Amino acid sequence: AVTYYLLSRYKKKVGGSIGSQSLVADATHSMVDVYAGILVFLAVTLSIQGLTIVEIVIAIAIGLYIILQGGELARDAILALMDADTSPEIIDKIRSIASTIDDIIDVHDIRLRRAGPVYFVDMHLVVSRELSIDEAHEIADQLEERCKESVEDLESVTIHVEPDGRVRKVLAIPTSTDAGQSARVQRHFGKARFFCIADVDGSGIRDRRFIENPAFNAEKRKGTLALGALSSEGVTAVAVDKIGEGPLALLRGKHISVYSLPEDAVSVEDVLIAYRSGQLQILKSASQKAHDSST
Repeated sequence: AVTYYLLSRYKKKVGGSIGSQSLVADATHSMVDVYAGILVFLAVTLSIQGLTIVEIVIAIAIGLYIILQGGELARDAILALMDADTSPEIIDKIRSIASTIDDIIDVHDIRLRRAGPVYFVDMHLVVSRELSIDEAHEIADQLEERCKESVEDLESVTIHVEPDGRVRKVLAIPTSTDAGQSARVQRHFGKARFFCIADVDGSGIRDRRFIENPAFNAEKRKGTLALGALSSEGVTAVAVDKIGEGPLALLRGKHISVYSLPEDAVSVEDVLIAYRSGQLQILKSASQKAHDSST
């Protein structure tokens, strides 16, 4: 009995450290043998002394103990086979890691599976639909790398990237005045006194407002100042005709789509009509027209 007891303790310790469900189960089986042997010896001894009822009681106790331990082992095995969330702290850590990475809108359907000493993770990642495939892939790689660095024994991370389902766009139009929908468009990004900020969705123009361009009278860092103002308004797209390489790179770096103004667009209303009808084209390069249609 002593040998089986020590063997059971050793199996349980090793099984827990390497995450082996079968070894833990075998440890429980060895412990059952220990208890059964002790109780049988006790039952036989008491029966010789005339207490025969004790043998029946002990037999029932052994049976109940075996059923109880078997039920616990079966439950753990079923949870493992169903990829049940047995480590919620790891799930919370992954969510926390994702929240620290820019451009990740949401992470959901995180599934954790353990195979022996290692974990396998599967999750769905939501990013802006404005991102290119390469940019979305880079974000997924960044999340995978950080998860493996922070979560011990994480063997594999499978990430399914999804575009944000929101169709709402916030379009910025450079203008020379703030006279509502008739405001005159300023075709040069750097010379705009104002920006018209329009919230556009499938049902129409939800909101239209004007903000001053903080870079209009600035002598330095014009692109950075303008970008800061647009970012604070949640802008996802800009329509311009002429723009320098620096401001264009800054806008694209923030995943803001840059469209080319139609040649016949004079007012804000003209640009909004063209935008909603899908007539605006992505600007190919600084101060040049584009060729790919996009909305």
